[in-house]
Amino acid sequence: MIEMVQYDYIRYLYFNEGLNQRSIAKKIGVHRKTVKRAIENPEQKYNLTAVKDKPINGKYESLVKKLLSENSTKPRKHKLTKKRMYELRLEEDYEGSY
Repeated sequence: MIEMVQYDYIRYLYFNEGLNQRSIAKKIGVHRKTVKRAIENPEQKYNLTAVKDKPINGKYESLVKKLLSENSTKPRKHKLTKKRMYELRLEEDYEGSY
């Protein structure tokens, strides 16, 4: 599997420099079919196929967002520190680390 930068470089060599697919494959060191795929597909996007679980932070995510939103409206002297937010999560049986 090649990186996005390589896809962009392949497309640059083909469309701007005018190199053919075989010479691009030789120059970069990839298979001709990979070069062909990069040329035919203008938008190479990364698609996450499955949503990953958040085993430790999942159930505390809403609490953290709530704390952050409340914290942003408070005056500077009354804001919670990161350490205090962590301690509040520990009180609710948080299993992660700081």
